[in-house]
Amino acid sequence: MVPTIKIKGFRCSVEEAVFSNRKDGFAHVLSLVGSREAVKAVWGRLMKGEAAYLDTGPQVKAVRMNTEGGGKLLTERLPSGAFHGLLLSKALLRGELVLCEKEEDLPARFFHLLTQKLRLPLHSAWRGWLWDHALGSGMVEQMSSGRLHAYEVNLSVYDLELEVRQALLAGELPEIEVQRAD
Repeated sequence: MVPTIKIKGFRCSVEEAVFSNRKDGFAHVLSLVGSREAVKAVWGRLMKGEAAYLDTGPQVKAVRMNTEGGGKLLTERLPSGAFHGLLLSKALLRGELVLCEKEEDLPARFFHLLTQKLRLPLHSAWRGWLWDHALGSGMVEQMSSGRLHAYEVNLSVYDLELEVRQALLAGELPEIEVQRAD
């Protein structure tokens, strides 16, 4: 059975959903397929703070979108005539979430996010260390999703910059190979 979402008489198929594991359980990403009107109606109602109902077959659960600061709806008409709507929370747009299809891409995605947030210059050789450090320190928390790998990022720029400096001084970071020009 294809999961569906319903709200006030509108129904869409759900291709993907990413939920916070916090007590609030807000949705941060919803990928919907349906009529243009249904996709836009579901988005509009969720942005007003209303609950929709996600039917996955074995269970039905109430879904609310994280509307803090708004969000974004991206739509595209599919060859079948249906519309695909990608509903994104502001948390995702602010860079507070890391999403990717392949688990091995997580360190690179997280590194890219950090290069946008930190003033401290980072070297790509540190990607693995930074990701492992984030996992171990609770800086990133895995979210509930379907086929995507999703993590919520709780970043303190000051603390992380300090921890990177300390790790660098302690020799814990991978060495950077410097090539000399002859």
